[in-house]
Order: sequence, then C-alpha cells, then structure tokens
Amino acid sequence: MIKKYNILGELGSYEEYLIYHWFKELKDADYIEDITFQPNSIIWFSGLEKRSFSLKQLKTKVKKVYSKDRYLIKPRKYTPDFEITWNTKDNPFIQSIELFEIDKNIPFLIKDRKSFFEVKNEYDAQNMTRMFTSHIQPELYNNKNIYIQLIKPFSLFRDTF
Repeated sequence: MIKKYNILGELGSYEEYLIYHWFKELKDADYIEDITFQPNSIIWFSGLEKRSFSLKQLKTKVKKVYSKDRYLIKPRKYTPDFEITWNTKDNPFIQSIELFEIDKNIPFLIKDRKSFFEVKNEYDAQNMTRMFTSHIQPELYNNKNIYIQLIKPFSLFRDTF
C-alpha cells in the first residue's frame, strides 16, 4: 500500500509532499503569494454525448427503449498537481513563458503571475512521464493555452540548491 501525505487538507504522494514544502519555503521568503494543491480541473474537451436506444417488441407495437446517456468520446479533463501565484517583484525563480528566449537556469515559467505543475517521480515504472509530455502537456497548451510544467523533485532540488 502506498502511503499518502497530507498537503493542505488533501492526500498526495511523497514527491508532491516534498515539492509542497519546497514551495512553502519560497512562500515564507515572499517569492510566492499563493499555493493551491490540486486546483480546479481544466476541461479541454467536453465529450461527444449521444442518446442510445434499442427497439423492444411489445404485443402490438415496437417501442424505443432508451438507455442512459452515453459518451461516444468521453470528456477530457486534467487536474494539475499545483497552481502557484508568484510574487513577480525581484523574483529569481521565474520567467515569462512568453519570452522569445528562455534561460535554463531559471526554473519556473509563468503566465499572468501563475504557474501550473505536474509532479512526477524520478523513476517512472508506468511511463507516465512520457504520457504527460507527449499527450497531456501539448493538448492543454494547444487547446487552452495553459502550460503545465513537469517537476521531478530530486532533479529540481539538485539543480536549484
């Protein structure tokens, strides 16, 4: 059984717990204004819903019997692990994603003072990092113009301090 950790009243993974405390230290130092764990889901496709029916033979007539509404294509939504609202004044940790060039030494990309993050483990047994970077991340940016940044805690810790 995988242990879950309390993060702002919600349960999260060990990696999310570590990142939360890292963000909390930045908030205590006044680099971050607000930390939200598992903010509202982002819906990028509302689904293709169709009513379905079957014909049932009664004694004197044929009747349409409707089943529950079903999706031919299910809705697509995504919930980031964290939403951060940054204090942008003299903040060495952030840069705008709208810049033409990105400095690789500045770890976080923002748009309108906000960043969204997906936290993944360094070891990815189920290949979920590839799924995130090849499907979810580009779809959200293409359809909603929202960049979700991938964080691997130990790599971030190593690269920043």
